[in-house]
Amino acid sequence: MHKRTKRIAIGSSLLVAVAIVGGYAVAGAAENSAEGDDPIVAAISHDTPDTVDEPGPAGGGMINDPDEDDDQGMSINAARKIPSKPCTKAGPTANDGKLAKELTPKVHGTRLKKLNAGQVECARAIIKTIKDRKLESRAATIAVTTAITETTLHNYTKAVDHDSLGLFQQRPSTGWGKPSQLIDPVYATNAFTKAMLRKFPHNAWQHGEIGKICQKVQVSAVPGAYQHEVQPAQLLVDALWRNV
Repeated sequence: MHKRTKRIAIGSSLLVAVAIVGGYAVAGAAENSAEGDDPIVAAISHDTPDTVDEPGPAGGGMINDPDEDDDQGMSINAARKIPSKPCTKAGPTANDGKLAKELTPKVHGTRLKKLNAGQVECARAIIKTIKDRKLESRAATIAVTTAITETTLHNYTKAVDHDSLGLFQQRPSTGWGKPSQLIDPVYATNAFTKAMLRKFPHNAWQHGEIGKICQKVQVSAVPGAYQHEVQPAQLLVDALWRNV
């Protein structure tokens, strides 16, 4: 990701709801879909091609302070004004809300300190995509850790840090895909996962510190941010993996 003195998190014109981010995605795959670039397009191809080896950096992230912006991104209060959309067609369920209440007392992240139904729904979408790829649950923990760090599990539909969009703050201008694709959690998760598999051949992602694996994929200007969100990510994966 680019280092900058003043990053107003997540791509250059976004407006979704919430939270706290801080990493940048740097490998992923671009998809040539037949649809247009409208970020609110509903019908999206979920597949990502294997032909693009190294898309460029994605967007920045938000900080933890409720009011102050700094060189790590935007404040929590500013982030709450950014628009987002649900991560599934049906939206959050009653079970998502129930699980959010059950897990919140156990959440001890730096950026993620509590959960709501929408965040559980987005974690569920990521985990299901990973499981559908026949990967082990550790891959889901890595992906959820990254999305927590980048957007605290918010599917941002407008960019405020360059053109970064979606759960993983991937950028259309650097080869990740079209805007409408990057706000599709299935596409975005597949793009992140393919980047991880390229950077960690022979299943090397199955070993080592999860925060460092996230950082190698994302190439963040704040490399230590990911490890702080492993605990809530593992909590969500443990709770959701069996039933997605």
